[in-house]
Amino acid sequence: MAVSLFQGASIGPLIDLAIQIDPSLIFSVFVGTSLAFACFSRVALVARSREYLYLGGLVSSRLSILLCYSNILVLNEKRLAMETPLL
Repeated sequence: MAVSLFQGASIGPLIDLAIQIDPSLIFSVFVGTSLAFACFSRVALVARSREYLYLGGLVSSRLSILLCYSNILVLNEKRLAMETPLL
């Protein structure tokens, strides 16, 4: 319990620094993390064998990220493509 308290206290200033640099950074990190969690959870529910569990999670999360990037490119007419680094 104390470890969680100190970890939260140490992450607070880092999040504040990230907000000062780019306010949209926190939202994009949250969406990416939620997307990866959802992909791994879905693969864990569907996978019959444990050997394909990690592979399925990684492949599905990468494909989801690529799908999101392609939607962003279509909507923003490639302007964002020049500004967004690839993973």
